[in-house]
Amino acid sequence: AITGEGVSFSESQVVLQDPQLIFNTEQQIYKATETTPAYVPSIEVAGNILLDIEGQSRTSPTNYGADQYSTDPGSYYPLLAKHVGPSQGEFLFTNTSALNISVHGGTASIQISSNLDWKATTDASWLSLNALTGSSDGSLDITVETNTTGLIRSSKVTIESTNISTGENIVEEIIITQSDKDPPALEISHSELMLDATASNTEITIFSNLEWTITSDMDWISSYPSSGNDTSIVAISVTANTALTKRSGTVTISDGATMSKTISVTQEGSVGTEIKLGIISAVASTEQNEEGKYNVAANTIDGLFTNRWSGEGDGAFITLDLGEIQQVSFLKVGVYNSSSRGTLFDILVSKDSITFEEALMDITSEITDEQLILYDFDNVDARYVRVVGHGNTSGSLWNSFTEFEVWGWESGISSIQNANHFRSVSIYPNPCDGRFQLAGIDSGELAILSLDGKTMYQTQILANSFYQPKLKKGIYILSIQKDGTQFTGKLIIR
Repeated sequence: AITGEGVSFSESQVVLQDPQLIFNTEQQIYKATETTPAYVPSIEVAGNILLDIEGQSRTSPTNYGADQYSTDPGSYYPLLAKHVGPSQGEFLFTNTSALNISVHGGTASIQISSNLDWKATTDASWLSLNALTGSSDGSLDITVETNTTGLIRSSKVTIESTNISTGENIVEEIIITQSDKDPPALEISHSELMLDATASNTEITIFSNLEWTITSDMDWISSYPSSGNDTSIVAISVTANTALTKRSGTVTISDGATMSKTISVTQEGSVGTEIKLGIISAVASTEQNEEGKYNVAANTIDGLFTNRWSGEGDGAFITLDLGEIQQVSFLKVGVYNSSSRGTLFDILVSKDSITFEEALMDITSEITDEQLILYDFDNVDARYVRVVGHGNTSGSLWNSFTEFEVWGWESGISSIQNANHFRSVSIYPNPCDGRFQLAGIDSGELAILSLDGKTMYQTQILANSFYQPKLKKGIYILSIQKDGTQFTGKLIIR
């Protein structure tokens, strides 16, 4: 088979393997043998074929192709010269001339076609026949005992009659060959596992008569048991994947010599226990701050997608301050006009706001109607996250973003539970004339910061209180600290 352009299957769906066929001199065809590769279907096949081309049972594991290796004599065979043409007097023939029997023995039934009386004999004590004589068409059951000799053995069954017209003997011989052991077998119930991000165990079945071991090329994959013999059920275990990206590995089952099978394991990525981190300020290198166009940096951390920061120029940037060094995992970005154009930008990180390192570079945002697009990078300790713009795909050098969310692992107290403090927090009126009130929270520390991160006002939060910080008209960042977690919002004084 050839894979590539113009075909409907992939290279992974093609098996390149020696079929281990042997030429049958009597039937003049190549036939499957006990070493012909077999397989266990990974899914239920529609319209399973229960008999092969010779009428033998197709039992799992099955051989590829139309001929199933079997010691059953079957019912259908290629017609030979003695089977066809005008009948010339008396005849006697059988549907097979050879039987291959497993070490465990068993009974095989052969079909006899004749217009004469016939007799059957064998010269082996380990063979027995259900009938020694018969007449015309019929069947003969040959029973083979279990082979305990440790050697391959062979004998024959002879069926003979006399041609009445000529007086000559008509003889059919069936050669019986019995194995000294089962042919080596190693098959598996699954060739691939597709798993979610959680830690889990998946059972597979190994069909074998060999001693085998299981190994993996990834330390997050393990098996129990890791070795065994004969057919067994094995648990394939994976640890939880805390990364955003999916990961893959391989499990190999081998007899340590010539036989092996592999299972590909793919595990989906997950956000794990990452949380949205608090941003205490957003400061831009340039911003569109004029009457009627307040497209300032603070708009990107107010939770609203109806406003934005806009800064013109290749290299214009906006810096998000987390307040302290935290482990940062990824950035969610709201891109202005994302449904009609891409925006070009880089993501940098820093611990001190002086030295910045590359986190993810040469980004072109996708065309989407999603409000936030996730950009994942290697986990890094940082206090500052900077987005550097390089214009957009329409040819403009304007850089416009509606919202940013920084995600990672907060140092100190986890905010997963404490974030509930801020679910219903609101500022009203906003914009205000310098006097405002908080709803949804009755304790904590309130701070108002300028856009460059300077603290302009601090006080304790009291229930049902009005706050009048006596600040000039402008846009400020309002910060609330409670139980080690933080809420930030935008306050506009007019």
